[in-house]
Amino acid sequence: NGKDYYNGFIITRNDSGIETLEDLPGRSFAYVDKNSASGYLYARHSIKEAGLDPESIFSTVSFAGSHDQVILGVLNGEFDAGATYNEAYEKMQKNGTDMSGVNIISTTGNIQKDAIAFSESLDPERIQAIREAFIHFQDFSGITTPVTGFVEAKDSNYDLIRQVQNSK
Repeated sequence: NGKDYYNGFIITRNDSGIETLEDLPGRSFAYVDKNSASGYLYARHSIKEAGLDPESIFSTVSFAGSHDQVILGVLNGEFDAGATYNEAYEKMQKNGTDMSGVNIISTTGNIQKDAIAFSESLDPERIQAIREAFIHFQDFSGITTPVTGFVEAKDSNYDLIRQVQNSK
């Protein structure tokens, strides 16, 4: 989708009375599932960063199973707030879902997309050849994918992940 990162969102309905993370205590909340980065891990980090305890602030916590289900559940009032990410939000908007009733109350920093890693035991010349092949690959014709290219990561791209890991 043209970027090497995405952003996690915490969303509410415009008419929920929830304007900030500090308005979440006592409300119902939906995560995607416990294995979701933006739909669980980063949302919890954002809540903690606001000085709140994601273990105890909500009246109920649900796991909706998908980003689309979180968004639809917030839109239809099933959940007061929920965790998702920008690409699911943008996809639903593009596919005709009226998102004008959604308020984004929290946005994470840039979360790096999937990485390709190499074993240290692999020959350094082979690593370099594979790295160069990915970075210079541009012919996606005949391939159905949202991937538009590859970039070499910098260590600093993973600072947000380190922050989340250290806040557990």
